[in-house]
Parts: sequence; structure tokens; C-alpha cells
Amino acid sequence: MKQTMSLMILFAGSAGAQDATFVVQETTQDNLYVVFAQFLGSIPANSTSLDTAWADTRFRITGDAPITFQGFNPAYRSDLFGDPEYTGDGTTQAEFQAIMLGSAVAPLLGSSGPDSSNPLLAASFHYDGSPQSLGFSLFGQNSAIFEGDPSSPFGRFELYLDALGNPGSLSFNTSVWFGQFPVEQIDFFIPAPGTLALTPLALIAARRRRVGLRDEPVS
Repeated sequence: MKQTMSLMILFAGSAGAQDATFVVQETTQDNLYVVFAQFLGSIPANSTSLDTAWADTRFRITGDAPITFQGFNPAYRSDLFGDPEYTGDGTTQAEFQAIMLGSAVAPLLGSSGPDSSNPLLAASFHYDGSPQSLGFSLFGQNSAIFEGDPSSPFGRFELYLDALGNPGSLSFNTSVWFGQFPVEQIDFFIPAPGTLALTPLALIAARRRRVGLRDEPVS
């Protein structure tokens, strides 16, 4: 049964003016949720395309039961930054921090490369508490990267938030949705037992591009 969507607006204008939305959504697999970003705004002047919708990535999840991360987008893995960092994993307040390198620098720094899909799936987590108690927010620096600007050969960074959590030039909102995400679209987020690594993502990129806000919530 679908439940009411809870919505929190942060540093954003009207609902039609967001540059991006960050979504936590329940899946059809029991107690498994995914986190993803969808860029909705215009490409900045002098740039030609979106490199990644969510490069610097910092988010916090709260609830009334333990939150345990299950996997992450492998584009957040690099020789320079390693794997994403988790704080409070397995508690009622867990944080995820990661950096996705842009297409111009990823090969130089041992990255699997950027993820230009839109929406962009970031991570999955297990939570068996009350959905109504589930909270989600960004903190610290969160950014997008655009390419094609001749003055920014390594990609043009634009901020949703700066390192201190102040609003950047890109507006956004965050929301929590329930019961609408088909598990077959996130099977690559299920890790091997006892690990936080994802299963291989061969031929998954095209599938990810079909994932979005599939249904309107019902009240």
C-alpha cells in the first residue's frame, strides 16, 4: 500500500524551480531503500552537458531503528579517495560521504569514471523501522559537475551546499517516498554477504537511466 510522501524543502525556491531533487525511496524488497539524485535544472552557460548530478556527496539518514548501508555506486570509488565513508552505520543516525570524479580527471586518478545517468543512484541501505520516522538531509559540500566549458577543462563544479552547509548556486529539495521502486531495477545494489561492495555493474548503465520518480504519491 502506498503511503503519503513526506517532503522537506531546503534552500529551494518554488517547487518548479529546483535544479535538483534528492530522493530516498523504499523498494519492493523488504526494508531496502535507495538514495538517488535527479538533476532538473538548466546546464550552466558555457557548459554543454551534465557530467554527474551528484559529485561531492554528503547525506544523513535518521530513523527509529538501525540504518545499515548495503551498497554504493562504484563511480564513487577511486584510488585517490577510496570507497565512500560511513559514519554511524548500524545506528539510528548514519552518514554517507563520497566523491565522484569528473570525466576529465577520473582516468588519471584510478576512478571507474563518472556516472552521467539522470537520475543517478547513489547508495542503498537497510532499515526496518517506521517509515514515518525516516529522515533524510544533505550536509557539508554537495555538488554537480558539468563539462564542455572551455575555461574549465577539468569540469565545472557547481554547489548545492558548500563545505559549511551554506546554500550554493544550485537549488534543490529532498524527499522521502515509499513503496514505489521495483526491486529488479536495483538488484545491482545488493552486496555480497558481509561486505559493502556492489555486485558488478555490467550493462546496468542503460537500465539506470530508466529509473525516476515513477509514480505520484497518494495521500
